[in-house]
Amino acid sequence: MAPIPVYVKGGVWTNLEDQIVKAAIQKYGTHQWSKVASLLQKKSAKQCQIRWNEYLNPRLNFDDFSKEEDAKLLELARKLPNQWRSISDIMGRTSQICIERYNKLLEGDDLGVSSSLEFKVDDVNPNAETQVAKPDGREMDDEEREMLVEARARLLNTQGKKATRKVRQRMLEESKRIAQLQKRRELKQAGVRTDIKKPRKRYSTEIDYNEDIAYEQQPQPGVYDTSLEDQRMAASIEMFEENVALRGLRERKEDGRVKKKRTLESAAFVHPPQATTDDFKKPKLQLSEPGAKNNADEIIQENKYVLMDVREPEIRKIDSDSSTLISLRQKLANMFAALPPPKNEFEILLDDELEYERPKVPEDLREKTAQATQQQRDVTSSIQILELECLSKSAPEFIEYPKNDIEQKYNELVALSSTQQPYTHSDNMQVFLDQVELRMQEVSVHEKHTQWEFPPANVIAQSIDEQLKIIEGLQCSLKFVQPLVHYNQQLCNKLCSDQLPLLRRLQQQYYVGYQMYLQEQQAIETMKSKLSDDLKGAIGTAI
Repeated sequence: MAPIPVYVKGGVWTNLEDQIVKAAIQKYGTHQWSKVASLLQKKSAKQCQIRWNEYLNPRLNFDDFSKEEDAKLLELARKLPNQWRSISDIMGRTSQICIERYNKLLEGDDLGVSSSLEFKVDDVNPNAETQVAKPDGREMDDEEREMLVEARARLLNTQGKKATRKVRQRMLEESKRIAQLQKRRELKQAGVRTDIKKPRKRYSTEIDYNEDIAYEQQPQPGVYDTSLEDQRMAASIEMFEENVALRGLRERKEDGRVKKKRTLESAAFVHPPQATTDDFKKPKLQLSEPGAKNNADEIIQENKYVLMDVREPEIRKIDSDSSTLISLRQKLANMFAALPPPKNEFEILLDDELEYERPKVPEDLREKTAQATQQQRDVTSSIQILELECLSKSAPEFIEYPKNDIEQKYNELVALSSTQQPYTHSDNMQVFLDQVELRMQEVSVHEKHTQWEFPPANVIAQSIDEQLKIIEGLQCSLKFVQPLVHYNQQLCNKLCSDQLPLLRRLQQQYYVGYQMYLQEQQAIETMKSKLSDDLKGAIGTAI
């Protein structure tokens, strides 16, 4: 039996492998190299990591070395021998590029190590990860095609195996829950009560919004004891649940009775009358025939002509037995008088075609209107019209919320002034107004002419003397204060011009002298310690 060849992963990198590594890093990142290597058949995780860090990383610098960089590389190689990782970090390039450049610089010297870097036949190139990729051929092999198909399928799967498995488990749990609900419904119909099994939580801190209170914070205990209140609350909740359970049983019994009654009624009345169902349907649109008269139009025309025939300002209710009469003559007259004059002189003529037969007015209504107009005339005959001067002037503003009868009467007078109507009142009010005017004429008001009188001369002279004495006292105090002000000014000038600069100069001299003192003291201490050490050394050698 022929021996099985041992296959070692590695070798030259191809362009296809480089593209697969770049796409895998975009999905898995730069830390999951085992997943990246699982997409390649001939490369390991370590080789993929080295390939990315040494060649494929876009942050790498592959430019030519300058003279300054060569000098720096030789200096670092002398200071840090065989520490190419540290040298590559300092140079900002890969370690393999630094090694190759260093060996190239030493090719003409006696220290060259080219003999140790030569490869023999069948040796694996350890620096394949830092070299240029092998270009793709015209046709890919079966292995490469299979590797490309598998990598494309895995990289295009954005969810992954774990996500699809979780979706499948979730769908299975949902189907189980639906089957359990159906089984519970059937058992409930059979009279067996079961509880619903809660779904499994996806994570430990998941909140059940149907049972728990979201983000509940327990209140801190207060000063008073509330244990009895909690017991009473628990007892009331238990009693409520018992009442609900009992009422629910009663409702089930009543539901059974109602169902039996409905079945009997449905058997007795198979076809219900159409009148009961028409109440809930949308009514059909029924239009009158062309040329036909409408009852509503006749009622409107009847009311219109009744108002036109009866010229008294009463509003009546035609079709009611208890018709009420409301007198609006004065109000309508005032409103029409307040209207502005028309801006045109066109006359409105009614069409001759719109002539209808006027309906007959009942005689009872005519008699009632005649009696109402006669009463209105009797009332208006006893009212006298006064022409007040206040009504001819511009009207003031109304009082929005009158509080008494006087303010209410004031609003009435303002309204009459705005409508330019005379003020009317009864005969009794006229007698009262005459009495008020007579009393006002009897009242006489005497004007008082007040004139200011000068005080006597002796009082004025005495007050002037007092004010002069006050002025003299103030002048004396001012004479005492002026020298003090002058002296204070001199002291201030002397302090600012002479004393403060002298004080600043002395402070500076003291600071310089103190620093010199500290330095001399430090020098003395060091000299003292040095002499003590020399003395100890001399004594030790003598012994």
